[in-house]
Amino acid sequence: MSLISTGLIRRLSIGCFLAALLLLSNFSVAIAASDSEAEAGCPYANKKLGKAKCERFGDTSVLRFDTVGKPKAHVVCVHGLGLCAKAYIPFAERMAAAGYRTCSIDVKGFGAGRRAYDQKLALEDSIAEIKELLTYIRENEPDTKTYLLGESMGGAITIAVAARYPELVDGIICSAPAWKVYKKKRTTAKGLVDLVMTKPGPAAKAVMRQATTDSSLRAHWRKDHDHTLDLSAGEILSFMRFIAKTPRRASRVEVPVLLIHGLKDHLIKPEGTARLYQKIPSEKKCLLMLDSGEHLILEEAQFDDATINAVQRWISDCSCPVPDSKHTNAVVIVNTKKLGEQERDRLDRIFHLAGVDQYEVEEFNDIDGGGMRKLMVVDCGKKNSKNSTDDYESEEEN
Repeated sequence: MSLISTGLIRRLSIGCFLAALLLLSNFSVAIAASDSEAEAGCPYANKKLGKAKCERFGDTSVLRFDTVGKPKAHVVCVHGLGLCAKAYIPFAERMAAAGYRTCSIDVKGFGAGRRAYDQKLALEDSIAEIKELLTYIRENEPDTKTYLLGESMGGAITIAVAARYPELVDGIICSAPAWKVYKKKRTTAKGLVDLVMTKPGPAAKAVMRQATTDSSLRAHWRKDHDHTLDLSAGEILSFMRFIAKTPRRASRVEVPVLLIHGLKDHLIKPEGTARLYQKIPSEKKCLLMLDSGEHLILEEAQFDDATINAVQRWISDCSCPVPDSKHTNAVVIVNTKKLGEQERDRLDRIFHLAGVDQYEVEEFNDIDGGGMRKLMVVDCGKKNSKNSTDDYESEEEN
């Protein structure tokens, strides 16, 4: 699959055609060669995309953020349920400015393509398209590392891709990967009402409230028609079946993994992410918990400098943002305030679910020079047996 349109190739002379083929040896040149034509066929062509270049890739849309010179790494981003590739624009611009060539891809059934091409949610189709994109990058720049990043639904997709095609990624970054959902039964009941409404109904509004306390962000989602929670019953059922398999897929992930979750997430349970951490067999893994983070950490400009620094450091050597003397596999709490007794108790539970038998908490200044942040490091030590956390698997949803 090529990002260069066949129409352009037909108009080239034989000599130019051979030259164009040579350009395929470099990913950045190859995909930049047809910006005008690619953007003309992209449903985001007339949108405000910042520094992104829009192009069609297979049956979906990709927003590309180039670097100056050879990139430090490639980062491919997968968005959450109801959002689209545009949600990563601020994050991708920051990453590209730091030397990481970044692109974000629409999951089939979301974004402008839902209306423009009458697409429905098709997660397996999206996994196939992500595989093709990663293969394209691998073949054209084999010496540059590639990382797959996803948030919420995108995190669950990222885990699935890494479990199936580990040869295509050098590591994955998952923020609040969809699995354990708060108030699932209640939201499902409200969803039945949503099916007969043309505007966001009770379920859609509830999900938006759980995702963020920022009223301006919720208003943005309601106004931007590229974001949608207007899904059919079949699409919702398909999504729930897909994320239910996340733990099994996580148990097959061997590549380096960075898991991120906000303790103030009211949509996806942080305890579920801790459980996924325990299941992942990778020798290089890190669990980064943000004490003030809500559901979205990387999308819609919800990140801060400390989070960006932690992600970039992890990409550089797949280690946690801790002093070099600490164990590579660590649970890290980005702490912005003094934790109360209730919060400490919750962290104890999270540590237990993550597979931590014994731990010591140390506080030190942000190693990236922020000064205002404190990081609490939990040394993993021994792992709990499977039986010790099986009770969480059978927990009834609220």
